[in-house]
Amino acid sequence: AKKLSSELAYILGVVYGDGHVSIKQRRVILSVIDEDFALEFKNNIEKWSNFKTRFYIRNIKTDNKIKNRKPQHVCYIDSIEASKFIKNFDLDSLNNSKDIFKIKFIKGFFDSEGSVTRDNQIIIYNSNYNLSKFVSNLLISLNIKNKINSRTHFNHLTEKDITMHNISILGEGRKIFTNIINSSIKRKQERFARFINNSNNLTSIMDSSKTT
Repeated sequence: AKKLSSELAYILGVVYGDGHVSIKQRRVILSVIDEDFALEFKNNIEKWSNFKTRFYIRNIKTDNKIKNRKPQHVCYIDSIEASKFIKNFDLDSLNNSKDIFKIKFIKGFFDSEGSVTRDNQIIIYNSNYNLSKFVSNLLISLNIKNKINSRTHFNHLTEKDITMHNISILGEGRKIFTNIINSSIKRKQERFARFINNSNNLTSIMDSSKTT
Protein backbone atom coordinates (compact mmCIF):
# COMPACT_ATOMS: atom_id res chain seq x y z
CA ALA A 1 0.00 0.00 0.00
CA LYS A 2 2.95 2.34 0.52
CA LYS A 3 4.06 1.97 -3.09
CA LEU A 4 2.69 4.51 -5.54
CA SER A 5 -0.25 3.05 -7.45
CA SER A 6 -3.13 4.31 -9.59
CA GLU A 7 -5.46 4.17 -6.58
CA LEU A 8 -3.07 6.03 -4.28
CA ALA A 9 -2.38 8.66 -6.95
CA TYR A 10 -6.12 9.31 -7.35
CA ILE A 11 -6.61 9.50 -3.57
CA LEU A 12 -3.76 12.02 -3.29
CA GLY A 13 -5.31 14.15 -6.04
CA VAL A 14 -8.63 14.18 -4.18
CA VAL A 15 -7.02 14.89 -0.80
CA TYR A 16 -5.19 17.92 -2.20
CA GLY A 17 -8.51 19.08 -3.63
CA ASP A 18 -11.83 18.53 -1.83
CA GLY A 19 -10.62 15.76 0.47
CA HIS A 20 -9.19 16.07 3.95
CA VAL A 21 -6.80 14.18 6.20
CA SER A 22 -7.11 14.48 9.97
CA ILE A 23 -4.40 12.92 12.14
CA LYS A 24 -6.37 13.88 15.27
CA GLN A 25 -9.56 12.16 14.07
CA ARG A 26 -7.58 9.38 12.32
CA ARG A 27 -9.54 9.92 9.13
CA VAL A 28 -9.09 10.28 5.38
CA ILE A 29 -12.38 11.83 4.31
CA LEU A 30 -14.29 13.28 1.37
CA SER A 31 -17.58 15.17 1.61
CA VAL A 32 -19.13 16.26 -1.71
CA ILE A 33 -22.50 16.73 -3.42
CA ASP A 34 -21.72 14.37 -6.35
CA GLU A 35 -22.51 10.77 -5.43
CA ASP A 36 -20.50 9.36 -8.35
CA PHE A 37 -17.43 11.28 -7.17
CA ALA A 38 -17.82 9.99 -3.62
CA LEU A 39 -18.25 6.41 -4.89
CA GLU A 40 -15.13 6.69 -7.06
CA PHE A 41 -13.17 7.84 -4.02
CA LYS A 42 -14.73 5.01 -2.00
CA ASN A 43 -13.68 2.37 -4.55
CA ASN A 44 -10.11 3.67 -4.78
CA ILE A 45 -9.49 4.08 -1.06
CA GLU A 46 -10.97 0.67 -0.20
CA LYS A 47 -8.82 -1.03 -2.84
CA TRP A 48 -5.70 0.85 -1.74
CA SER A 49 -6.10 0.51 2.04
CA ASN A 50 -8.04 -2.76 2.26
CA PHE A 51 -10.25 -1.01 4.85
CA LYS A 52 -14.02 -0.79 4.71
CA THR A 53 -15.19 2.79 4.30
CA ARG A 54 -18.04 4.51 6.08
CA PHE A 55 -20.44 6.05 3.59
CA TYR A 56 -23.53 8.15 4.30
CA ILE A 57 -25.50 11.24 3.26
CA ARG A 58 -25.87 14.30 5.45
CA ASN A 59 -27.75 17.58 5.18
CA ILE A 60 -25.73 20.71 5.83
CA LYS A 61 -27.42 23.51 7.74
CA THR A 62 -27.80 26.61 5.61
CA ASP A 63 -27.32 30.22 6.59
CA ASN A 64 -28.01 33.60 5.06
CA LYS A 65 -24.98 33.37 2.77
CA ILE A 66 -25.72 29.99 1.19
CA LYS A 67 -29.10 29.20 -0.35
CA ASN A 68 -30.44 25.83 -1.50
CA ARG A 69 -27.41 23.86 -0.32
CA LYS A 70 -27.56 20.25 -1.54
CA PRO A 71 -27.07 17.12 0.60
CA GLN A 72 -23.51 15.86 0.83
CA HIS A 73 -22.16 12.33 0.35
CA VAL A 74 -19.54 11.52 2.96
CA CYS A 75 -16.95 8.77 2.63
CA TYR A 76 -14.04 8.08 4.97
CA ILE A 77 -11.76 5.47 6.51
CA ASP A 78 -10.61 5.34 10.12
CA SER A 79 -6.86 4.72 10.22
CA ILE A 80 -4.10 6.60 11.99
CA GLU A 81 -1.48 4.84 9.86
CA ALA A 82 -3.17 5.74 6.56
CA SER A 83 -3.77 9.30 7.75
CA LYS A 84 -0.13 9.85 8.65
CA PHE A 85 1.12 8.20 5.47
CA ILE A 86 -1.01 10.35 3.15
CA LYS A 87 -0.38 13.51 5.18
CA ASN A 88 3.40 13.01 4.92
CA PHE A 89 3.55 11.62 1.39
CA ASP A 90 6.31 13.16 -0.75
CA LEU A 91 4.25 14.65 -3.58
CA ASP A 92 7.38 15.54 -5.55
CA SER A 93 7.89 11.83 -6.21
CA LEU A 94 5.07 12.09 -8.75
CA ASN A 95 7.35 14.13 -11.01
CA ASN A 96 9.45 11.08 -11.85
CA SER A 97 6.63 8.54 -11.75
CA LYS A 98 4.81 6.71 -14.54
CA ASP A 99 2.43 8.76 -16.67
CA ILE A 100 -0.55 6.73 -15.43
CA PHE A 101 0.12 7.90 -11.86
CA LYS A 102 0.34 11.54 -13.00
CA ILE A 103 -2.93 11.08 -14.90
CA LYS A 104 -4.72 9.58 -11.90
CA PHE A 105 -3.48 12.33 -9.56
CA ILE A 106 -4.67 15.04 -11.96
CA LYS A 107 -8.00 13.25 -12.39
CA GLY A 108 -8.58 13.21 -8.64
CA PHE A 109 -7.57 16.86 -8.42
CA PHE A 110 -9.80 17.81 -11.37
CA ASP A 111 -12.77 15.90 -9.92
CA SER A 112 -12.30 18.12 -6.86
CA GLU A 113 -11.33 21.47 -8.33
CA GLY A 114 -11.99 21.38 -12.08
CA SER A 115 -14.67 22.62 -14.41
CA VAL A 116 -15.66 22.40 -18.07
CA THR A 117 -17.42 25.67 -18.90
CA ARG A 118 -20.28 26.19 -21.31
CA ASP A 119 -17.89 27.72 -23.83
CA ASN A 120 -15.67 24.59 -23.67
CA GLN A 121 -12.92 25.92 -21.43
CA ILE A 122 -11.22 23.43 -19.11
CA ILE A 123 -10.13 25.13 -15.90
CA ILE A 124 -8.72 23.92 -12.57
CA TYR A 125 -9.14 26.28 -9.60
CA ASN A 126 -7.01 26.44 -6.46
CA SER A 127 -5.92 29.03 -3.90
CA ASN A 128 -2.44 27.52 -3.40
CA TYR A 129 -0.03 28.83 -6.06
CA ASN A 130 2.70 26.25 -5.40
CA LEU A 131 0.19 23.41 -5.73
CA SER A 132 -1.24 24.94 -8.92
CA LYS A 133 2.29 25.23 -10.34
CA PHE A 134 2.97 21.60 -9.42
CA VAL A 135 -0.18 20.44 -11.25
CA SER A 136 0.66 22.70 -14.20
CA ASN A 137 4.08 21.05 -14.52
CA LEU A 138 2.55 17.57 -14.37
CA LEU A 139 0.23 18.57 -17.21
CA ILE A 140 3.15 19.88 -19.27
CA SER A 141 4.99 16.56 -18.75
CA LEU A 142 1.95 14.92 -20.41
CA ASN A 143 2.13 17.37 -23.36
CA ILE A 144 -0.93 19.25 -22.14
CA LYS A 145 -0.32 22.97 -22.62
CA ASN A 146 -1.74 25.21 -19.92
CA LYS A 147 -1.48 28.62 -18.34
CA ILE A 148 -1.96 29.87 -14.78
CA ASN A 149 -4.03 33.01 -14.31
CA SER A 150 -4.21 34.51 -10.82
CA ARG A 151 -7.19 36.61 -9.74
CA THR A 152 -8.14 38.19 -6.43
CA HIS A 153 -11.78 38.57 -5.45
CA PHE A 154 -13.87 39.11 -2.33
CA ASN A 155 -15.12 35.91 -0.70
CA HIS A 156 -18.58 36.52 0.77
CA LEU A 157 -18.35 33.45 3.02
CA THR A 158 -15.12 34.48 4.75
CA GLU A 159 -15.63 38.20 4.08
CA LYS A 160 -11.99 38.43 3.00
CA ASP A 161 -10.12 38.82 -0.27
CA ILE A 162 -8.90 35.53 -1.74
CA THR A 163 -6.52 34.93 -4.63
CA MET A 164 -7.36 32.02 -6.92
CA HIS A 165 -4.84 30.51 -9.31
CA ASN A 166 -6.71 29.13 -12.31
CA ILE A 167 -5.04 26.57 -14.57
CA SER A 168 -6.50 26.93 -18.08
CA ILE A 169 -5.91 24.09 -20.55
CA LEU A 170 -4.89 25.54 -23.91
CA GLY A 171 -5.49 24.62 -27.55
CA GLU A 172 -5.07 20.97 -28.52
CA GLY A 173 -4.24 20.25 -24.90
CA ARG A 174 -7.99 20.23 -24.27
CA LYS A 175 -8.42 17.17 -26.50
CA ILE A 176 -5.52 15.37 -24.83
CA PHE A 177 -6.95 16.22 -21.40
CA THR A 178 -10.39 14.98 -22.43
CA ASN A 179 -9.06 11.72 -23.85
CA ILE A 180 -6.57 10.66 -21.17
CA ILE A 181 -7.78 12.35 -17.96
CA ASN A 182 -11.46 13.35 -18.21
CA SER A 183 -13.50 13.00 -14.99
CA SER A 184 -15.26 10.48 -12.75
CA ILE A 185 -18.25 12.81 -12.43
CA LYS A 186 -21.08 12.30 -14.92
CA ARG A 187 -22.03 15.97 -15.29
CA LYS A 188 -18.41 16.80 -16.16
CA GLN A 189 -18.16 13.80 -18.50
CA GLU A 190 -21.18 15.12 -20.41
CA ARG A 191 -19.49 18.48 -20.93
CA PHE A 192 -16.32 16.77 -22.12
CA ALA A 193 -18.41 14.76 -24.59
CA ARG A 194 -20.06 17.95 -25.81
CA PHE A 195 -16.65 19.57 -26.28
CA ILE A 196 -15.43 16.63 -28.40
CA ASN A 197 -18.63 16.65 -30.47
CA ASN A 198 -18.33 20.38 -31.08
CA SER A 199 -14.67 20.00 -32.04
CA ASN A 200 -15.46 17.18 -34.48
CA ASN A 201 -18.31 19.17 -36.02
CA LEU A 202 -16.06 22.20 -36.45
CA THR A 203 -13.37 20.05 -38.08
CA SER A 204 -15.95 18.59 -40.50
CA ILE A 205 -17.15 22.07 -41.45
CA MET A 206 -13.59 23.28 -42.04
CA ASP A 207 -12.77 20.21 -44.15
CA SER A 208 -15.93 20.72 -46.22
CA SER A 209 -15.06 24.37 -46.86
CA LYS A 210 -11.59 23.35 -48.10
CA THR A 211 -12.99 20.85 -50.60
CA THR A 212 -15.49 23.36 -51.98
